[in-house]
This record gives sequence, C-alpha cells and structure tokens, in this order.
Amino acid sequence: MEEELETYIEKLKEVYPEQSAIEKDKLQDVEEFIKTLYLKCDEKLARFLTINLIILTHKQMSAVEDVKEDIYKEICYEILEYYQTFVYRKCKTAKMLKQITFANVSDELWKECLLCFINLDIKHCSAQMDKLLHISKAEKKTRTEFIANAVKEMLESEDKEDFYNGVKWISTFNLEKLKVDEFRNIVYKSHIFQMPEALELLLTTKRFNEEYLLTLDGCYTRLLKSEQPFSDLESNFIQTMPLEALKNFKLKQKDLKDKFLNGETSEFEMFALNTLSSFKQFSKLHFINLLVEDPKYAFFWTKMLQLESHDIPEFVQQLGNQYEPEADEFIQSMKERLITPVDSVETCTVFGKEYKLLMITTPKGLKDFLQEYFIDSKPDILGIDSEAYKFKLSLFQLATKDWCCIIDIFLLSPYLSPSDWTIVFQHIFDPAIIRIGFAFHADFNFIQIAFPHVCEMLKEENRKVICLSTLSKAILDDSEAKNVVFSKLIDNTMTTKNNISLSNVSKAILDIKLNKDQQKSDWNWRPLSNEQKIYAVTDAIVVILIKEKIENDLKIAFGEEKTLKIMEKGNICFGQKPKKELKIKRGNKIPINESNISIEADVVFDQEN
Repeated sequence: MEEELETYIEKLKEVYPEQSAIEKDKLQDVEEFIKTLYLKCDEKLARFLTINLIILTHKQMSAVEDVKEDIYKEICYEILEYYQTFVYRKCKTAKMLKQITFANVSDELWKECLLCFINLDIKHCSAQMDKLLHISKAEKKTRTEFIANAVKEMLESEDKEDFYNGVKWISTFNLEKLKVDEFRNIVYKSHIFQMPEALELLLTTKRFNEEYLLTLDGCYTRLLKSEQPFSDLESNFIQTMPLEALKNFKLKQKDLKDKFLNGETSEFEMFALNTLSSFKQFSKLHFINLLVEDPKYAFFWTKMLQLESHDIPEFVQQLGNQYEPEADEFIQSMKERLITPVDSVETCTVFGKEYKLLMITTPKGLKDFLQEYFIDSKPDILGIDSEAYKFKLSLFQLATKDWCCIIDIFLLSPYLSPSDWTIVFQHIFDPAIIRIGFAFHADFNFIQIAFPHVCEMLKEENRKVICLSTLSKAILDDSEAKNVVFSKLIDNTMTTKNNISLSNVSKAILDIKLNKDQQKSDWNWRPLSNEQKIYAVTDAIVVILIKEKIENDLKIAFGEEKTLKIMEKGNICFGQKPKKELKIKRGNKIPINESNISIEADVVFDQEN
C-alpha cells in the first residue's frame, strides 16, 4: 500500500508541471491510477486507502496556487465516488457493509481527513463523506467532540463563506445538538452577514421557527431594559438592527406566525399581503420558511412573491412544478384582494342627510384624524359601533351629527403598537364625550379580545357608554316611560325585553327600517364595498338619532330631572355585568373573561331581520 501511495503522490505532482496549463493526460492518468487502486483493494483496506488518498490530495492541493485548487478538489470528489462505488459493489450483506465502512483507522488519520473535508463543497459529496467518516453519527465520543469543534470554528469565522459552510455542515449531517447549542449565534450572524440562506438551513421545523422568535424577543427585551447583551455577537447584531426596527421585525414575524398557525386562512393572507409589501427580500425568505409545515402552500407564496429560483428553500424546490396550475389560481385570487391602504374622505347620504365619511387605513391618517377631530376640536356626542369577523375586531365606526368615520382595525393592526392603540382609545373614550352604542357589551368584548391592555382604562366610570339596548330594557320596565317612548309601537315586535334589537328600536322610535343585508358579510375582505361602508356607519349614526328622540320625548313628558335618571340607567362600563344574556352581533357562543364579565354569553344576531 505504501508503494502505491508514493506512486500516487508523484502522479499528482505531474498534473501541474512548471508551466501553467493543466496536463490533461497526466490528470487522466491520475484518475485511472485511482480506479486501479480500488480494483485491487482488499475490502478491509478500502477505508484506509480512501482516507490516505484524500489527505495526500489535500496536501498537494495546499502546495499550489489558489487558482489551481479546483482541479484537486475534483480529484477528491472522484476518490469519494470510487469509494462509494466500491462499497456498493462489494457489500452483499449488512455485515460486509459494516466491515468495510467501519474498518479501523487511527484517530490521527480520521481527524486529518475531516479537516481536509472542510475545504470541499459538501453539496457534491456529503453522502460519501458521511459513509467514510460517519460525521452524522461518529464512532467515538472524542470524534463527536472533534466534529463539533471543527464546525464551531467555521461558525466563528469572520469570513462569510466559512460561516455559511459551518451552517451547511450542521444542516447536511443533522448535527442537532450542535444546532441547538449554536442556534442563537447562527441567528445573529445570519442577520449581521445578511445571509437569509443560512437562516433557511436553520429554520427547518416549527420548533426552530418558534425558537427564532424567542431569540429575537429576548434580545429586544434586554435592549429595552438596558440590560447587557447576551454576547458580543448579540451586541454586534443590535448595531445592525436599531431598537425600533428590531421591535417591528420581531412583532411582524410573530404576528405572521400566529396568524398562520391559529388564524383564518383569508385573514392570514390579507395580513401577509399588507405586511410583506414593506419587507425586504431577506424577510420574505424567512416568511416562506414559516410555512415549512405546508410545502404546497409555501410553493404558492414563492410564486406570489416572485422569488428567484436560487432563493427558494429546498423543501419547496423538491415539489418541482406539479402545483403550477393551482399556484396560478392562488396568485389570481390574491391579486384581486391586493390593496394599498389609502385614507379617503367621501360623502355619503344616510337617512336623507349628507355626512362626511372618513376612511382611516394608515397610521398617518389615524394620527391626523385624532388631531383634527379629537384634539383640535372635540365632539360632544359620539355614536360608536364595531364590525367583527369570527369574533375578531375588523372595523371601528364613529359618528357625530356631521361626520362619520371607519377606522380599519384590520389594516392598521400590523403597524400600530399597543401604546398607539391606547392613545386612540383614550381619545374615543374621553370623559368629556357622550358615547352611544347598542348592545355595547358585545363591542366591549371585541375590544377586550383585540386590545386587552386598554381594559383597565375602560373600567373607569367616566369612560361609560349609553347602551341603548340596556336603556330600552329599563324603559320597558317603567310603564310610564314605556308609554312615552314606545307609544307608537303598533305590532308585537317589542312586547318583551327579549325582542329588543337595533332594528326593532329604530323602527319603534324613528319609524326607520334598517337594511341588514350586509350583516353577515366578510369584514376582513378588502376593499370594502360601498354597501359595506354605508352599513357600517349607519348603526353609529342611528344610535345618536334614537338617543336624541328618546331624551326629547322623556323631557317633554317628565322634565329634565326624571329624564336624567332614566337615561342614566343606560350607562355601562367595561366589566359591568349585564342583567341577562349578552347580545352579540354574529356567531353562536363566546367565552367571556370572568374577571370582566362573569357569564358565558349566548350570542345571537341581534334579531335584526
């Protein structure tokens, strides 16, 4: 064997003589010689031969200029191919396979060969490398430790390619323990080096996607509390991503993941479309990796986002083009829904009167709206209503005697922080404003689900709302007031308190029949139709008209003092328990937080039809 290896060294040297050109005949001679060695090789020596050939080739490779390295790498690939072919040809039984691939070699030779492999592109030869050195499951604990240290050295390198090579080793050879140990460092360096391809190899399961978000969350929390960074790498990572950018990136990734795992598909898709519109390519790639549990769906999104083929994760590439027709249908459907949020001021006519209708869909639009309509001037009276889809708040509608407004919670939520929403609700629930709603326990509950952080504020007595359903029940309990307020009641639609609905009250008090055709529409679908907009603001407008009519009729009959006492019976605050069932606008049952409303509410459609 020694003689053959000496001959091999001489043949390697002849591949590159003093002149720069490759001696192709000599190279072919080397390849033929390698082939001959394996044809003559004993099964027990095949592993020893292969390791020595790799080491000798690498040594010769190190002695030439960089420009000539590729040819020696190709020789290494050839050696590994011959070894694999030898194994397949000789192994008739499992015992023979073990005898060849686990043949004893010294730790020194094994380690030297492993270090040679670091310079190779494992994409070409990972299976052969693993068969030779058992990298994914080393034969000894000392070899496992040596592999870990070698890969760590690659990960710690300041050279991007070396770092990426280390990540590839972890991914290719399933070095799970090392992946867990080095996870945080890989995340930070992937961001520092702007290498989404490294994250793609790292975030291969739901578990690691969740760990990724926890890593960002921990970093953000330490930064927010002015605590020491976890490591120098974390400190460097922070330099590449300022506090606000890290916060926004973390929240958007978390929201995308939560909506994908827990939300309705249509809601997730709309949220993703509007969120991804501002994402860089780096973040779009990570978004695709969030969908690792559903490769077909991820394939649709790679087409939708027009990712380059080299950027598409491996788990998607494996699907080929079998789902192209379905992807085209998906893209067409999404394009029909793709919108750019735009604030607008329109004019609408409700009950024969013109109102200014403001559509608020952007953070700037919301800020300007609050400044003009709640800070520079403040409404005396405010009708309030909300629209939700599957118990999730989508729109918040406000109305005065002159204007009405739709605040698009669905489109705004990705861009506003909890503190931003607190400011919004502080203005809407300003103690100086009289607020009117109908079945407002339902609206409170939608607010609780979407914005739990504002609940304590809404419990304050001066943040109360006049709830017309609560007031109507109180009036029906008072025979004198009932005869005044509902004197024109000509049918039996409101003979009992169980029949109270906004439609019935509107008809009884104002002789106005409300159109409820849009009641069950999808309030997360964008853009909203004109019919949806009118429907949404109508309930916020009509409660003002009903309140004023009730109040005027009571004043004429009883005077100011008694009217005030009756009207106060309609006041409710968040957390106040309704006397009986809670009327909700859509669905069938919803659990209520017992610390706020200690019942399970039967949910109906307000009996509005």
